[in-house]
Amino acid sequence: LESLHIEANSSLLGAFTAYEEFEGWNAPSLRFATFEHYFPLRLPALANVTHLNLSHRLAQIPIDELVKDLSRMTSLDELNLTVYGGAFPNPNAYPKERSYLPSVKTLKLYVHDAGKPFGLMSPTRALFSSLFFPALRNLDITLHGQFRKKYDALGFQDLSMAENIAFIF
Repeated sequence: LESLHIEANSSLLGAFTAYEEFEGWNAPSLRFATFEHYFPLRLPALANVTHLNLSHRLAQIPIDELVKDLSRMTSLDELNLTVYGGAFPNPNAYPKERSYLPSVKTLKLYVHDAGKPFGLMSPTRALFSSLFFPALRNLDITLHGQFRKKYDALGFQDLSMAENIAFIF
């Protein structure tokens, strides 16, 4: 198996399920993977993937688990990440440390109106501030929606998208 595509129901916000069926799959030749609204966190073959296309809604995949598992993908050369707004993730599940993805040379980000504030940090800032790509050579960013500074009722500032994404360098 060299290529794998898994698509889940995108309307099930926050209904992420760890399908245990994938945990035992042995696919040492897996190089290309596309996951839509699902990320098989315990698939051992993820370490071999060189090209990953991942799309999900915020809170569909816990951000801390997503970041931790992306950092385990030591062969990853190209990451295409699509993030859609949706239910807000649990702020207690935000990553506590930065994760390095040293082999990623091409990063394509598509962010669809995901910069809405939640407590002290927006979900996109939580995601981008936890990922670091030291070998990045090619960056393609598509923003869809309104991304600007906003203040909630308590006066907490949600940084602009440019400031959120700046954390990855």
